[in-house]
Amino acid sequence: MAKEIKQMTELCEICQESKPKNQREPLIQHSDGQSPWTKIGMDLFEIKGRPYLVVIDYFSNFTEVDYLSKTTCGQVITILKKQFARFGIPTTIVSDNGPQFSSDEFRQFTTKWGINHMVSSPNHPQGNEKAESAVKVIKNMIKKTLQDGRDQYEALLELRNTPTQNTGLSPTEIMFGRKTRSMIPSINTKQKVPNAKATELRSARKQSVKKCYDRRAKNLPPLGSGDSVYFEHKQGQHWKLGKVKERISERAYIVKSQEGVPYRRNRSHMRPTSVNVQIRDMSPPRELLNFDKLAETKTVVPTRTPNTVELSMNSDNLVSECEPIKKEQKRVEPITRPKRTTREPAYLKDFVR
Repeated sequence: MAKEIKQMTELCEICQESKPKNQREPLIQHSDGQSPWTKIGMDLFEIKGRPYLVVIDYFSNFTEVDYLSKTTCGQVITILKKQFARFGIPTTIVSDNGPQFSSDEFRQFTTKWGINHMVSSPNHPQGNEKAESAVKVIKNMIKKTLQDGRDQYEALLELRNTPTQNTGLSPTEIMFGRKTRSMIPSINTKQKVPNAKATELRSARKQSVKKCYDRRAKNLPPLGSGDSVYFEHKQGQHWKLGKVKERISERAYIVKSQEGVPYRRNRSHMRPTSVNVQIRDMSPPRELLNFDKLAETKTVVPTRTPNTVELSMNSDNLVSECEPIKKEQKRVEPITRPKRTTREPAYLKDFVR
């Protein structure tokens, strides 16, 4: 009896759509790179209608923030080129799936500059957690300077010179191997900061964080191509039926909805189901007209009377009671995409246009 009830609830679409989220999986942490500015994360945010771009170095936590006059991909690329001219070209960029970073223009930019671009899944901020944390810090800093009337750049300078809890060293010391002069008096020892020490301290801190996080986490079974699943359509909404198309990384998948629309989702956003999912075929039907021939024969014929003139679409000789059609009056309707054959209803044949 209990087994039958369980099977019935698994096949109930309303019950499945109302289920809570999956249990979190063990933490997968990004590598910090071997040296400063080899791996960077980035994200966009907005304060009082002003958009900004935040870029953070994974190795040193050194943060760059720039105002964007336009939130376009071209503007983001221009800012990144300026930063690369100062610090060099990184080997890896981590970002979310925003339109600026998922466009063909940004893909061509990273390919041309020899950069590996890693994209996090939508509605999964843990994939770009480094940049998300930097956004919180920078937004808090800008809000405080605006309220107090202080200089934002001075605050950013002091933020970069503040030692972090992980290493006891400031991002500037790890990035450049020295302290930078600021408004706060300090003792400059002129001693180069070894990266090995910072790496060791940071690694110990990351292991401690992972140990605490994984106490209430478990691995979810991997999904295969063609598996039926429920996936989160939008953040905070109910589950939606779909089918796994492919697995693109350890926890990232491409899943198709019943309408045939592909989505990128993290494994934590999907639940396997025994429901048979039918995906709508989005490809055009086979019984289509020859559109090249149709474009050559389909013309607009001017008439002298309001009566409808019937034209033959399959003949090169168009017969009507009209005057001969001049070549300059012939207009070919552009064919932008395949269309189905349509016929006018019989009850409209006597309708006067």
